[in-house]
Amino acid sequence: MNDENYSLKNLTIMELARQDLLTNGIRKFSVDLFASQHHISKKTIYQAFSSKEELINNVLLYHFESLFQEVAAIPDQTDQPLKQVFLILKTIMNTLARINPQFTLEIKLYYPQIWQRVEQLQNEIINRIINCLSRAQELGQVRPDLDLHFVAILIIRIAQNTFQPEFFIQTSYSISDLVRLFTDLVINGMLSSNEKFYFNELA
Repeated sequence: MNDENYSLKNLTIMELARQDLLTNGIRKFSVDLFASQHHISKKTIYQAFSSKEELINNVLLYHFESLFQEVAAIPDQTDQPLKQVFLILKTIMNTLARINPQFTLEIKLYYPQIWQRVEQLQNEIINRIINCLSRAQELGQVRPDLDLHFVAILIIRIAQNTFQPEFFIQTSYSISDLVRLFTDLVINGMLSSNEKFYFNELA
């Protein structure tokens, strides 16, 4: 879903609504309150979107596809594949850090079609990470004894079972700290004995 699909007015409404949804969650979103807080008439909102549900659905797709467009914009770095993995994870981490975990949980519970699209996009990112790790193994940065197909499945399963909305709500870690810890353990746990990836030192 590209920005070209929306008018400037629609994008403005969606960007404001996205910030409200990320901060307060979906269930608390009210068109009346949204219109009042941002000095937008309800008529203008309903001219752009026929209902509250249409607005929310468009905002959710816009939000997640914007994130994955950011990831897609990260250039391939065949000579530094681990740096590319870090940049991908950093982009996701920075986005997750701005999201109220309740927001993601509500999508999973009440918007299954959106959640299905989220999982599809997540798999696209995972496949890109696998390709980067394969390149790192070719360069001797990742342990040669590892079966990356198996490792990829293991990482995917851990991510699927750990990085669930319910987990973020229950853990005492912040989302940023949790993703940073996960990145450290995953990347440095796979490196050759003479390698060490200091991802915290990257800009």
